[in-house]
Amino acid sequence: MKRPVLFLLVVAVSLAGCQTFMPAFTRMKPAYEELPADALKESALKIERAIQDGTPPELADTPALTLNAPPIQQAIQTRVSRAALVNELLDKGFAWERQNGHLYIIRNREYKQATTRRERDRNALIVTGEWDDRWMLYEQLRKVNDFPPKSLSAIQRIFHEARLEVMKTGQLYETGDGDPAPKQ
Repeated sequence: MKRPVLFLLVVAVSLAGCQTFMPAFTRMKPAYEELPADALKESALKIERAIQDGTPPELADTPALTLNAPPIQQAIQTRVSRAALVNELLDKGFAWERQNGHLYIIRNREYKQATTRRERDRNALIVTGEWDDRWMLYEQLRKVNDFPPKSLSAIQRIFHEARLEVMKTGQLYETGDGDPAPKQ
């Protein structure tokens, strides 16, 4: 009697615990073939350049790409308003741009010694807000344009590449090897 219950318990814990590891094993290669890649790259660069400049971009729908949807506009607007704070983190070397299109804090000894707990909490809120808005932008671009779910990683990668073009010299980003490197 105890063995079947113990076995079921182990299986249940294993399956529930695997959910935290599944994204590492289920990441898909970017699927560019089902996207209007050129139009998306052009729009991503325009969006990222405007965000870096601190001004909302003038976006127009094209036959290949719909950009004028309220969630997309809202995500871009809040990113524009947060751009100076994000750049401050990147300039200080406390954060880096990853290939998945998101911003990450570099949590090392130098960061902890250079900041107070209150500053770290503030930085975490900045990064969390940036994550939310970037995710909203990527996901809504996919949904509004009826791109397949597997194209999400390609959208993220396209925006990462656009962001690399507009980043300031010295800001950190993730290389193809997964290592941080300063922009030259």
